[in-house]
Amino acid sequence: SPRGFYRWSRYLAEHGVSAFALKYRLLDREKRGKPTICVEDAKSAMRWLRANAEKLDIDPERIAVGGNSAGAHLAAALATLEGFNHPSDDLSIETAPNLLLLGSPALDLSEYFGTDISPVHNLNENLPNTIAIIGDSDSVIPMTTMEVFGQGVIDAGSDFEWWVFPGKGHALNAQNKSYLTPELMHIYYSYFNFL
Repeated sequence: SPRGFYRWSRYLAEHGVSAFALKYRLLDREKRGKPTICVEDAKSAMRWLRANAEKLDIDPERIAVGGNSAGAHLAAALATLEGFNHPSDDLSIETAPNLLLLGSPALDLSEYFGTDISPVHNLNENLPNTIAIIGDSDSVIPMTTMEVFGQGVIDAGSDFEWWVFPGKGHALNAQNKSYLTPELMHIYYSYFNFL
């Protein structure tokens, strides 16, 4: 849910950064479809932002995209995946973000959905500067996946900053509580400095 990033968006807005919390279609768990509709929505959202940049008073060449877990997959997908475009999209508008902020990112979905939907299997020479966070006890995201993605960012000539939280599990920047935990404060501070 976008609600998980409302506090972070408010924090950015208070510091002069335009922020948008976007919603995307979810998979039908009963039908077990491939997450192509999610990627389509992320690409459509990025194209909408760039197409409306002047109206929104934002710089279309300075767009950072972030997310947590599946949302981080979509952020990384914008920088790595070809195809998966909605039929009504204007394909002349670029979808790759200028900066990535990844929290516990699902970078390898090949076991369930194939390599074509997995950012770690679609690294390229144009990966943007990236900051990523993960818990060292994350049972969903293997550390090696983060290492491979990070090396891909470095090989593309971009900066990769990686924070590992000892003893923490998956999705540690999910905002389910009304207060800021020390981990969230550290994450917000790190992301803001990276921006």
